[in-house]
Amino acid sequence: PSSGFWLLSLSEDGLVGLLPLATEGQGKPVTVPPPRGGARGLPQRQCQTWYPHDCGMFFMGDSRGTLSIWDTRSLQEAFSFPFREGDLRDLSASHGSRLLAVAGVTNTIRLFDWGSGSETHRLGGHVDRVDSVHWSRRDPNLLVSGGRDMSVRLWDVRRTNACLLMFSEFKSAVPLSETVGEPGTPLGLSCAWTSNTRSGNWHVASSRSIPNKRLRVGNKVNSHTTPVVKARFSDDSRHVISRGLDGRVRLWDVTTGHIVVDNFPGSLALPRVQYAISSCASFACATDSRTLFVANDSSITTHDLITGLRVHTMRGDGMFTCVTVHPFLEILYSGNVDAGIISFSPILLGNSQALEDG
Repeated sequence: PSSGFWLLSLSEDGLVGLLPLATEGQGKPVTVPPPRGGARGLPQRQCQTWYPHDCGMFFMGDSRGTLSIWDTRSLQEAFSFPFREGDLRDLSASHGSRLLAVAGVTNTIRLFDWGSGSETHRLGGHVDRVDSVHWSRRDPNLLVSGGRDMSVRLWDVRRTNACLLMFSEFKSAVPLSETVGEPGTPLGLSCAWTSNTRSGNWHVASSRSIPNKRLRVGNKVNSHTTPVVKARFSDDSRHVISRGLDGRVRLWDVTTGHIVVDNFPGSLALPRVQYAISSCASFACATDSRTLFVANDSSITTHDLITGLRVHTMRGDGMFTCVTVHPFLEILYSGNVDAGIISFSPILLGNSQALEDG
């Protein structure tokens, strides 16, 4: 939930639900039925995300490659844009611009300006399908992505050579000299967090210019040993959290690209149903950027984000498929395969309340 007033949910059959959080546990959620009842051969909704500044509109992508913008008040589609390449896997809206990052069946990330209704440019570098994209909340130009090529990449959309670094499972970031330019070329990126005193935002600064050459697509760097199903910034954007299909959750330092936590204890391999729903957020970071919640089959584990230590395990009925955190309150929401939404209060760990079934 971006504003904390509504919880946006998407079921495997394409049913969109809007649950009013102001009246938690009371009343019925508003739903948008699947297209024509979700008949075979018709597009299925695959992913969704809020407009980041209020709950007035949200974005959805379907299996035919159509991006649509919806008005929350009328629950009507206001605009649609066909990408013609099918199966949009993930969406992320920038907090500082009108750009929407779109991940689909190709190895290219599309940047879409929802204000003008046009595609602005593409980010190439992945060697297989991109399954996850996420904008930084602190710097509107930083984007992280993960895909079936088992890599997690950091992008600066202002640059000609947009890929800043590729997180490597061998403890250190892969220098651009290994994939760009001639052998022995100095590393073009020296990251440091600097503060914009006027806006209060943080951004990555470089002490040297990045070589103006494209990444060689043939060079492959692994961040995981299995396809990356989710990659997300922490709320303060100092870290990136990623999860592979084998369930391994890793924490990366954005400034160095090094692994901070190799695997959070208790992380299990993702069930097939959880990977089938492309927009499943199988982990969530608290707004204080100190706590991580990980969905593991029939339980949700709570970890210290920096040390990786498991603090608590919360259990419920059914298999958990996704988790998200309220932006202002200490409440965790989780969806499960029984089409239910459960809320957990971290103050009373282990105590849960079923919000709505069906």
